[in-house]
Amino acid sequence: MSDMFRSRNPFPTDPADVIAIEFDDPLLAQEALLAATRLSRRGSLELADAVIVNKTKGKTRITQTKEMAPSQAAWMGSWMAGITGLLLAGTTGWLVGIAVGGLAGWFWAQRRDIGIPNRWLDEVGRRLRPEHSATVVMLPRFHRAHLLAELRRFRGRLMYSTLPGVEAEAIEEALEGQGWV
Repeated sequence: MSDMFRSRNPFPTDPADVIAIEFDDPLLAQEALLAATRLSRRGSLELADAVIVNKTKGKTRITQTKEMAPSQAAWMGSWMAGITGLLLAGTTGWLVGIAVGGLAGWFWAQRRDIGIPNRWLDEVGRRLRPEHSATVVMLPRFHRAHLLAELRRFRGRLMYSTLPGVEAEAIEEALEGQGWV
């Protein structure tokens, strides 16, 4: 059983229906995300949110699939407000619209948090071993047998799970390529 489950060190906020698996190779984390996406398309699970957390050269990088990055939101905000300003007030409106829209878009993206909480993902990053990656997915609905069968393809370490109806031991056995569905 993994250390995290033995001691049950709770994260700052425990999101429901989440599983986090650590891999020693970033490509394995991406492959696990692709496998979850494939299961979702087949109807074996509902993928509400998915995140890859990488710790490389002492830096943690979080790649989210559901949230807009502040730079993307600033670009969209400045574009939309710039066009509106141009139509309403000419060149001056365009310049003001770009500035105000960009700032508003950036601020909005910084404050918005959907799916797996950002603070929780930061904690996953702190707990990752150096040069490792984690796949974190939120699964409000899943078929237990299909999930465990898919996990058998991967060699990883279970960091955390709040999936109902699936014991930590069953997940760990699947990640070791053992056990029955």
